[in-house]
Amino acid sequence: MTSPNTARRLAGFAVTGLAILASVTAVAAQPLGVAAPPIVYVSRVFDADARTKAIDTVAVRATRGSLIFRDESGAERVLVDASAPDAPRSSPVDVADPDVSWDATRVVFAGFSEAEGAWRIFEIGIDGADLRQITRGKRRVDLARHGEAAALLERHDDLDPCYLPDGRICFVSTRYPGVAPDGRSRTTNLYVVAADGSDPRRITTERFGGDTPAVDPTTGHIVYSRWWRTSAGTILDADGANTGAIPPGSPEYGGGGGPFTEFGEDVLTGVAEEEFPGVNSWFLASIRPDGGDMKMLSGFHLDRAQTQAYRPVFYPSGAIVALFIPQTPVIGLPGPNGVRMFERGPSRPRPIDGPQDFSELAEIEQLQDPERADDADPGRPPNRTLYASAAPVSQSWMLVAARRSLPEDHDLYLLEIRNGNLEPLVSRPGSDELDAVPVFRRPVPPVVPDRAGREPVEVSPRTAEEAHRLGGSFTFLVENLHVNAPLDVPLPLAPPVGEDLTIEFWMAPPGESLTAVDPPVLLHAERVGPSGRVEVDLPAGVPLFEVLRRPDGEIARGRDGQIYHVGGMNFGRAGEVSRCVGCHAGHSMLAVPEAAEAAWTNLAASAKVSGSPRRESPEFPRELFEELGTFFGPERVVDRRTDPVSHWMTSLDDELRLELEWGVPIQARSVSVHGAEPSPEFMPMPVSDLFDMRIETSLGAGPRRQVAPPRRVPDPGTPVVVELDEQSAFDRMVLQFTLLEPGAMPPGFPVSVLSEVEVIARVSDQPRPPELRFRRGDSNCDGGVDITDAIVVLAHLFINGRQPCCEAAGDANADDRLEVTDAVRLLDTLFRGGSPLPSPSSACGDVARRTLGCSASACAD
Repeated sequence: MTSPNTARRLAGFAVTGLAILASVTAVAAQPLGVAAPPIVYVSRVFDADARTKAIDTVAVRATRGSLIFRDESGAERVLVDASAPDAPRSSPVDVADPDVSWDATRVVFAGFSEAEGAWRIFEIGIDGADLRQITRGKRRVDLARHGEAAALLERHDDLDPCYLPDGRICFVSTRYPGVAPDGRSRTTNLYVVAADGSDPRRITTERFGGDTPAVDPTTGHIVYSRWWRTSAGTILDADGANTGAIPPGSPEYGGGGGPFTEFGEDVLTGVAEEEFPGVNSWFLASIRPDGGDMKMLSGFHLDRAQTQAYRPVFYPSGAIVALFIPQTPVIGLPGPNGVRMFERGPSRPRPIDGPQDFSELAEIEQLQDPERADDADPGRPPNRTLYASAAPVSQSWMLVAARRSLPEDHDLYLLEIRNGNLEPLVSRPGSDELDAVPVFRRPVPPVVPDRAGREPVEVSPRTAEEAHRLGGSFTFLVENLHVNAPLDVPLPLAPPVGEDLTIEFWMAPPGESLTAVDPPVLLHAERVGPSGRVEVDLPAGVPLFEVLRRPDGEIARGRDGQIYHVGGMNFGRAGEVSRCVGCHAGHSMLAVPEAAEAAWTNLAASAKVSGSPRRESPEFPRELFEELGTFFGPERVVDRRTDPVSHWMTSLDDELRLELEWGVPIQARSVSVHGAEPSPEFMPMPVSDLFDMRIETSLGAGPRRQVAPPRRVPDPGTPVVVELDEQSAFDRMVLQFTLLEPGAMPPGFPVSVLSEVEVIARVSDQPRPPELRFRRGDSNCDGGVDITDAIVVLAHLFINGRQPCCEAAGDANADDRLEVTDAVRLLDTLFRGGSPLPSPSSACGDVARRTLGCSASACAD
């Protein structure tokens, strides 16, 4: 029954909501009713132990299910119900996940076929006529190679269909053999089939899961929920040698996101590595209907909570409604989810209602367990709204399946987006009402034609050679690994230039294990050249992942703590070329420029940055140094962020200096300097009223070259852009700030100088700078190696002491990074009989320069 209050709101919705929807689409939507949106939904009755049964399957069957059409007046028509006296013998005994055709005349859905003992795809008219089964249990696959897992892989299910613009149907299936972790049991992939059920084709090759496809109305591409998880434990190279474990990803990257997030070294904030080994996230991916051009559609870094998205549904404008899923989803079983909205591209979601973070999982699990529900924390409200599905019906309202408390059933509601208000729509005691979809005619999205090419085979290869032979190859082309996103775009930093990195390509084949921990196979490894360009032929139609490794064998991470990991383009279609720039943690969302332009990017993020030391004063006491730490350190000018708290703050002086240094020569087109908001509590006037600025560059030990006349420091929001001679190479840039009236103000006031420096450049093809000459450990350049050198390094790192005159010498373990471990290594060698320092340690010697350099030397000839 519809309440009077609901009826009034629905009447208002009919007048205004659908008008809004029509204006958004720019093509007049034609609703079939005037009082409320007509809908199709399913009503299902679950056993009490349905969640327990979910452990052994990817899709849960209810004891009874029916498909129902509800018109604008609230009148209902049962379309499918196997328990009805006049039901056709072919009626499925359970139903789930309907989708409505573009002309609103037909419904495609998943139904459990009792004859086949599995889920299959069905279609029926919106008038209840012409029920037909589209997919059947025919497949040819060799399961013998899967060993102990073969018995588990014998049956397959077809699930969660959607209509494509050309009339075909995309659906989820376990036809392709594979075992997934976390109680999921089976790997899922996307298939496309003709409307008559002929010519089923697999278009994804997932190791773990590809679920809930939908069509992007602006492009015609398929968008789906992609589950990617890097392997646990150790991994082996081609010779069987242990390469160590793949490092963790980011379940709560940086502590929760937002502009005030401090990016720390510990990527796994609050989560022990042994408890969370590897990247583990559901995110939205986009793919052509022929299986090509797979990319990450949206997300934020590898932040698991911010990126988690399941069951995408589109507004006509292209904005996305999706679910936050705190538990591994089981198809057919409604989960305890939240609702959020995404924009395409790198972005954080907009929370709408329900859970939005994994910290709530323990409470949700407790409430789901009848034996533990009474033990819930009395200080927290025991009831909350949990969502199983959501679909937009206007810019102001969503159609949702939700339970307002546990253990109530799911009912259908209209959710007012602005304030989270729920208006009841459909409720049936003793059953769950789920998967509601509005029924109205929609503009047909662009038809994306299939491209000719080799179709993937239904055999899961065991080796790289077999993968190439069975499925062919595709080209993975990284135009430039070092490309950074524009300023303030929430993508992690690209790998820096001059790091001597090796890129490794791994295949993650479905193996013989019942627990999905089969070791991956190393396909190819090569050093990344100075240009950042990598082109390699890889086997098509197999699950892949890529990592970057440093010369010491460790997995590389950026200065923001993010590991370098490809979140999109992890499998390719035979004969095609997958091009990307940056190519890690969502960088497949970046537009790929022409090859010649791909060499140019913001290389400031690759620079080692140092600035004038903070001067202690009454206004800037040592306690404030320690409190600020490196939060407002000079490295903030290369984090690609211009928000109010991401800037360089130091103490006022007659002259200030900021230095950027690269491990390889670069050639730059321009440098953009962005001013910082003044700090009212310290220095209320903008820095542009205090300082002028000049910029100099140099190469190696060569002379400094002034690149522009002195000019005022920029105001916030109006950067100074200096055009550079892109033919001139340099590896050091110095920004010198001179007080306009020296001595006019007492030194020591904290002053916010800059928020960002952007250097649009490419790696130079000119020779590297000359070699450095130093003695390892002699960081203060006094000719000896003693405890003072360790103190100099520690003071520089932790109390803003002056920069060592030779940082390369202070790098005691020779890993081209200056860290506390260098001081520890030196002290261990000096006082505990530790191993000698790497050469040159007994005397001065020549060392090829990488990133760290020397501003002075005690090794004059």
